[in-house]
Amino acid sequence: LSQLSKKYFTALIRYNKILEQRNNLLKNPDKSIVLDTLPVWDLQLAGEASKIYYERNAFIEKIAPIAKKACENLSNGKETLLVELESTIKGDLDEIKNACYDNLIRNTEKDLKLGYTTFGPHRQDIKLTLNGTDVKNYGSQGQQRTTALALKLAEAEIFKIETGEYPVLILDDVFSELDRERQKLLVKYITGMQAIITATHVERGALTGLEVNKITIADGKIKRLRTKKNANGMMKLDQKGE
Repeated sequence: LSQLSKKYFTALIRYNKILEQRNNLLKNPDKSIVLDTLPVWDLQLAGEASKIYYERNAFIEKIAPIAKKACENLSNGKETLLVELESTIKGDLDEIKNACYDNLIRNTEKDLKLGYTTFGPHRQDIKLTLNGTDVKNYGSQGQQRTTALALKLAEAEIFKIETGEYPVLILDDVFSELDRERQKLLVKYITGMQAIITATHVERGALTGLEVNKITIADGKIKRLRTKKNANGMMKLDQKGE
């Protein structure tokens, strides 16, 4: 989102600077100074927080259905991914700003005791649910890997929508926790994108018939490059090349 929206990135930088100043103020032992000055910081913080919440809400609404579709493709329809924002505030910018300010005022006593700001987008996270299960806390390694991939692929689709072309997709050791079926589904999904994939092991048959350039590296040297070109000049693996 920071890469796609300069407005969001600017608001995030400003928010973090104001947050640092507010947290420093909360640690001041002179509570009379804190209480006199805090409303000024609260108003500024609420203004930048509202922009962050607003942009995040719009982004999640856009990426959630794409990530869901990507996950269904990677799992061959067996898994459904739900992407949500935790503890978000919705509405237009003014409504969100007012809600943020109210929450900051409401948490003043708590913040003074703890010495830091307990409310705001810096406390927000994404909730990921796979077939009704919280992926981050209870998902298997394979489920977590599939979810991460679905999100990454959804990001690539968002870039395509916003800029008109796919970014270069770099997937490091992506096959390690995927079975052959999911490896094949992943490679099929990214066909048409420019992708660089590193792997220590690829299941036999995962790359058969696809337009790829397969390079094997051992001890820092290219040991094998067994491919053939198709009519368009693209590298295409045959069965032997795997």
